[in-house]
Amino acid sequence: MDARSDRAQLILVGAVAIAIIVLGLAVVFNTVLYTENVASTGAASEPREAELASLEMAANTGRLVERVNRNKRWENDDSDPNDVRDAVLENISRYSSGYAKVVALQSPVSVHVEEGDEDKMNYSAYVADTDGDGDFNTSDDDTRWNVTDSGYDSGVLFRDFEMTVDTDSLESKGDDAFRLMWNESNADSNYTVWIYLNDDGDVNLTTLETDGGDPTDIDTGNECNLDDSGDESSVTIDFSKSTVAGEYSCSELDVRNQIGRGEFSNLQFANADNANGSYSMMIWGDEPDPDTYVSSDLEEPIVGGSESPYWSYAVWELEIVATYESGSTTYNDSYKIEVYNRSR
Repeated sequence: MDARSDRAQLILVGAVAIAIIVLGLAVVFNTVLYTENVASTGAASEPREAELASLEMAANTGRLVERVNRNKRWENDDSDPNDVRDAVLENISRYSSGYAKVVALQSPVSVHVEEGDEDKMNYSAYVADTDGDGDFNTSDDDTRWNVTDSGYDSGVLFRDFEMTVDTDSLESKGDDAFRLMWNESNADSNYTVWIYLNDDGDVNLTTLETDGGDPTDIDTGNECNLDDSGDESSVTIDFSKSTVAGEYSCSELDVRNQIGRGEFSNLQFANADNANGSYSMMIWGDEPDPDTYVSSDLEEPIVGGSESPYWSYAVWELEIVATYESGSTTYNDSYKIEVYNRSR
C-alpha cells in the first residue's frame, strides 16, 4: 500500500469522526431546544388552565346548588334560610375537597372553591305539589288560587316550572277547562295556557295573550293537539324549556313565552279542581324573604311532610371564590352564580 492510500484512509476516518461529532452536537442541541420549548409552553399555558379550572368550578357549583335546593329535606316545618344556606355551604366544601383530590392526582396543582361575599346570597322559593294524588287546589272548596301572594304587586320570576297532569282528570274544551294565567306586574297583559281534552280524548293546549282582564274565550287562542296522548296516563309540560311530553310537539305555541322570562308576573290556577297531578317551580321576588311573595295559602315552608302543595327556601344566586395554585401560578377569581336567573 503506498502513501496515497494511507492518506485516503486517514481522510475517510477523519470525515467519519467529524460526521459523528456533528451529529451528536445536533442531537444535543435539538434536545436542549425541545426541553426549553416544552418548559416555556407549559409555563405560558398554565394561566389558561387555571382560568378554565376556575370556570369549571363555577359551573359545577351552580349545578350543585340546584340539586341541594330540590333534594334537601328539612327536619321540621319551621325552617329558615339558614337551613338551605348551611346545606349549600356544606356541599360546596365537599365538592371542593373532592375536586382538589382529583386534580392533585393529575398534576401538582391545588384548587379550592368557597363562598364569597355572604351578603350576595339571595333566596328564592321552591314551590311544589309532589304527591300527585289530588287536584291543584289549596283547599277542597277553592277552585282558584294564586301561587304567589295576590297582594304582592311587584310580581315574581318563574324558573324550572314543570307540571305533570293526569289525562283522565281533565275536562273537555270550554269554560270549565283547567288553565294557568300569568299577569305581568309591569304591563296590562295576561298570558294564559288552557289544558283540556278534545273530542278524541287527546290532551290539547291552547295559549292566548290578552290586554288585561280575565281571558275566558278559549276559541281565540292558539291550539295544539298532542296526538295519541289520550293513550297515556299523564302528560308532562316543561314551561321553562317549552317542551311537552319530552318533545317539542307544541313548540309553535312556545309555552315558555307565556311565563315572560324577563318579566315579573303573578301566577294563578283557574278551575284548579278540574286537573290532578303534580308540579314544581322556582320563584323569586325582589324582596329578600320568600314569605313575602309566596301565596298565603302556603303558610309555612315545608319539605318532605304530608302537606301539599308546599314551599321551601332555596338559593337563587350566590358568590363564590375559586382558587388555582401551582409552583409557578396563583389564580383566583370571584363568580356570581346565577343558579336560576339566567337564560337556557
